[in-house]
Amino acid sequence: MLQEIYCHMSSRRRRQLFIVLFLMLAGAMAEMFTLGAVVPFLGLLVNPDLLDKHSALSSMLGNLAEQFGGTKLLAATVVFAVFAILAAALRLILSWFSLRFVFAVGSDFGRDIYSNTLQQPYLYHIQRNSSEMLASIEKVTSLVAGIMMPGMQMIIAIMMTCAMLGAMLWVDYKTSLIAALLFGSMYGGISAWSKKRLRHNSEIIATTGTQKIQAVQEGLGGIRDVIIEGNHQIYTQHFSIADRAQRTAQANNAILSSAPKYIVESAGMVMIVGLAYILTISDGAEKSIPILGALAIGAQRLLPYMQSIYNGVGALRSNAASARDALELLNLTPRAISVISDHQHNPSQNLPVIDVRNIYFQYPNTSKDTIQGASFQIKAGEKIGFIGQTGSGKSTLIDIIMGLLPPTSGDLVAYGVLLNEHNMQNWQGRIAHVPQAIFLSDTSIAENIALGVTGEQIDFPRLHQAIKHAQLSDFISSLPNGINTRVGERGVQLSGGQRQRIGIARALYKEADVLILDVR
Repeated sequence: MLQEIYCHMSSRRRRQLFIVLFLMLAGAMAEMFTLGAVVPFLGLLVNPDLLDKHSALSSMLGNLAEQFGGTKLLAATVVFAVFAILAAALRLILSWFSLRFVFAVGSDFGRDIYSNTLQQPYLYHIQRNSSEMLASIEKVTSLVAGIMMPGMQMIIAIMMTCAMLGAMLWVDYKTSLIAALLFGSMYGGISAWSKKRLRHNSEIIATTGTQKIQAVQEGLGGIRDVIIEGNHQIYTQHFSIADRAQRTAQANNAILSSAPKYIVESAGMVMIVGLAYILTISDGAEKSIPILGALAIGAQRLLPYMQSIYNGVGALRSNAASARDALELLNLTPRAISVISDHQHNPSQNLPVIDVRNIYFQYPNTSKDTIQGASFQIKAGEKIGFIGQTGSGKSTLIDIIMGLLPPTSGDLVAYGVLLNEHNMQNWQGRIAHVPQAIFLSDTSIAENIALGVTGEQIDFPRLHQAIKHAQLSDFISSLPNGINTRVGERGVQLSGGQRQRIGIARALYKEADVLILDVR
């Protein structure tokens, strides 16, 4: 999964990743040096005469002591403290840079997922529940917080752990090797025990997350009927059941992630006490104290890194299902788009604007054709109406003409040009459509009519002309803020007729070659 994430990164993010890896390596080396310096430093504290055996080090510390005043031991203490602070500062820089990097990649992925989703064919969208798609888009959070961040922290922890183990083996390889094997065995056993439980909880979290969004969307989307029918308890119950199951799974994963910390910490304390006794009896206090001090510090620093590795593995497993949904959207291929030159779509040519040639259409997972052998032509200036019973395929035929649905067989030709997925966007730019259900965003009337155009770019003379022809002038003039009046979410502050007229004004504002009205 991490490899797949890397493949989706831009070249800029990949360069930043290598910087993070370099900082990780530098931080690991600093950790190794700091821990390795503990033994000689503690040895000096126990027996300062040891400094005389290292002439170069003694000379350097002597010069520092003369320059700033004090003893060689004080100079050694200051040097050790400075290096410890520098190592901590390097870890802080690494943490800051890695977190910034992870969230920057998450922002890129969120944009790409949303863009890919919007660019999918219309058939893709009508085959999927909007709640599921929204949940999948939201799962980019799981990709960032549940996969990338713990994955990055796990890599840092692995490198730091290797550095710490290297330093501890250098101090006393026999004792360190025994301790590492014991700690590793405990973590390995706990990890194997929790593997299946984490994966099961991951699937529950992913499924219930979608169910929660669906309950919220359906309840708020039909709020009028919910209030009238008084059945809010049903939607509340659906949300509550999913939410309770999700939070229980999250709590279980949190427990599974934190359990090793307390087990290993207690076992580590027992181990260090036992080693202290054995080393003191066998080697004496003078030799054993520096080694024990280094091992104690190493163990104290090592345990958080080992816990971070375990938590990283747990997070990868617990968020795998949600992250896969987000990656599926990242892997979507946007529609191929090319532009046809204007002369290919020239209305002055003596050609039908629309030429439907023996078109059949069948929805996926159905056995019956909705459209059967439709053939007709529409020339410039003609007004054509489709009539038929409910479910006879009128709206489907309109969707085919607008290029939203590809015909199962047959051809759609516009101005003598055979339309396909590569040139359809140009044709769609020449169509204005008034659907049965008018989409309105929570913006001003002007921005809803000039849909997709920001306030500064609106052609206001064309806007007022469209308002006039849609017979909206009187209504808009009665509003305190006129065309700047916000319509509310989905146009909730407007009547059905007013929303319909805004839809007509939107179509007229486009000044398209073809006007399609899909009315009841």
